[in-house]
Amino acid sequence: MKRNNIYLKFIDETLKIIRGTRLPLYSSKYSKQTYDQHQLMVLVLFKEYMVADYRSFTKTGT
Repeated sequence: MKRNNIYLKFIDETLKIIRGTRLPLYSSKYSKQTYDQHQLMVLVLFKEYMVADYRSFTKTGT
């Protein structure tokens, strides 16, 4: 359980830092707007933090 807390702390701190930047929420007004740029950046940084490749990071268990 302690390991999960480290990941959550990393995600919270990363999101706090990214929200302080000038990165726009969406790349275009015509974007799909399912996720904003801040959330996507946190996922990319979290993937790098875990030293995982994209396929294993997005794998849903099957």
